[in-house]
Amino acid sequence: MHASLGEPDLLAVQEAETLTVLQDLILRPEIESTYEIVWMDSPDPRGQDIALLYRPERFFVLDYQSRQGCTELVDGLGPDGNQDVSLPENQLTCDRDGDGVFDGNRLFSRPPLVVHLRQVGSLPVDDHPLELLVIINHWKSKTEDIPETAYTLPRRLQQAAFLAGLVQEMNSQYPGVHIIVAGDLNDHPSSQPLRILKAAGLVDLTIYIEPSRRYSLIYHGVAQVLDYLLVKPAVDLGAAEVDALHFNADFPAVFEDVAGTVYRSSDHDPVLASFVRFSDFAFMPVIYLGE
Repeated sequence: MHASLGEPDLLAVQEAETLTVLQDLILRPEIESTYEIVWMDSPDPRGQDIALLYRPERFFVLDYQSRQGCTELVDGLGPDGNQDVSLPENQLTCDRDGDGVFDGNRLFSRPPLVVHLRQVGSLPVDDHPLELLVIINHWKSKTEDIPETAYTLPRRLQQAAFLAGLVQEMNSQYPGVHIIVAGDLNDHPSSQPLRILKAAGLVDLTIYIEPSRRYSLIYHGVAQVLDYLLVKPAVDLGAAEVDALHFNADFPAVFEDVAGTVYRSSDHDPVLASFVRFSDFAFMPVIYLGE
């Protein structure tokens, strides 16, 4: 990771099988920096969890939580479904209306992980040190879809609406704290779920990647964006550089069994962003004279 990613301060992880796997990962000799882990077990039937790796000399974790939703969908999907979209069944595991009676099923197999961090030794701006809320996601994939029916879309739409509401909640609860949404959303930039997030005021940083490099997965020969970094705009923090690092998707699956190489360590490529914080501001009046 030292040579390929440059060992970022924060690293959002999807499809982590266990905490032990993450502990083994951060002890790999290829990683020269020290990382610590924020991880919570999820109800995913395949054991695919999400996590945050962070460098403790750069950030301090204030708190973290996993946020689950409750849905009325009977689609066979999610952690409480029978995984059969043709004859779907969902167990009732949660209470949608607060009356104490289970009337829904859990929305996420991998609930969003919300991590509240403060930068170590950051210079305060307006008496506030840099704080971040990083919300890590891994939405429902389209595996069960067929050309005639997008079985999975209703669940991703509800996941998008839940995340948009969560962003608004965090923005109200922690005014002035910067919000970054990261992860595999399993949908395209122009899709309905992504439009819901953008309507909530989030900016998709992948639009700043040079078009020929703007992909994180190649599926059946089609390069596409499924992995995102989205931010709540702020005057004192901006993305200085954004890129997709192509050492996975461009390489054949045979590399998965080759030890000692970073190539094809996943089927997805990571999106990497560097940020700059501004401490000095100049405001210029703009006079519009009309036609």
